[in-house]
Parts: sequence; structure tokens; C-alpha cells
Amino acid sequence: YNAATGRDLSVTELQDAAMRMLNIEKVFNYIHAGFERKDDYPPSRDMEEAVPSEPLKGFKLEKEKWDALLDEYYNMHGWDKETGLPKRCTLEKMGLEHIADDLDRYKSSSRNY
Repeated sequence: YNAATGRDLSVTELQDAAMRMLNIEKVFNYIHAGFERKDDYPPSRDMEEAVPSEPLKGFKLEKEKWDALLDEYYNMHGWDKETGLPKRCTLEKMGLEHIADDLDRYKSSSRNY
């Protein structure tokens, strides 16, 4: 990244930038496409049908285990376990108060319909 852009970012700065982008993307997808926790699941077929051939023959994902995985993933990112959306405090820690404000405004306006 540094060689391509001429910017001298540390690993931590690059990781922080990636986390800001991930959180912005999460809010964008909620506001513009209605994505929530339900959209963080694999296709239902992966939980309903076992793999028909080797090497994973008979394997299928378990919803309970996927839910536990999502809960852990959301917790690691500072996201709400019910909705899958970033918490306000998470966005504020990243300097994304304006994104938190947009998310709050959208949630408020969508409840009025």
C-alpha cells in the first residue's frame, strides 16, 4: 500500500482504515439495501442439504453454530447482535460520528413508515 500510494502508513493505521471502511460499508448496505443480520447467513441450502460428494460428503452447516459465530464476530467488531449493525460507540471511536448520525436518522425515519 505504501509503495503504491506514497503514503507512509503503519500496520495499525492500515488496519484502522480497513475497519472504518468495513463499518461504513455495513451502514451503507443497511441504509441502501436493508441488509441486517439475516443477510449475514450463507444460502439456506447450505444449512438444509448435506454436501453430496467427498471430501465433505454429509456435511451441512448448523444454524445454532452459525448464530454463535455471528455473535462472536459482531462482538469483536462492536456491532449489535440483534441487528448486525455497528453500535454508535463503535462508530464514534473510529471518528465516524457523522455515519452514526446518518444511521440514527435513517432508523428514526424508517420507523415512521
